[in-house]
Amino acid sequence: MLDKNHTIIDLEIGFNNFSLEDTDAIQKSLVRNKQLYDAERLKEWRERKLMKNEDERLHALYLREQSKKEELRMETETKELREAQIEAKWKKYI
Repeated sequence: MLDKNHTIIDLEIGFNNFSLEDTDAIQKSLVRNKQLYDAERLKEWRERKLMKNEDERLHALYLREQSKKEELRMETETKELREAQIEAKWKKYI
């Protein structure tokens, strides 16, 4: 059955009367399954790492965009305040 099942990675076969050849075949199948399992976990880990890096880059980009918007808003607000002050001084002068 281990020839068809590629998901079992651990199997207790103690207290059975398997022949040495059967035990060797079982062990080889379990090693193969463990290698497949490890390869899949490594692939998932790499995908998660890439996703994390992408999230970090997107977050940094979002922060830069928000900073630019806030900077522009503050510049506009400062300009409007300064213009209002100049207007008030001008009206007072006139």
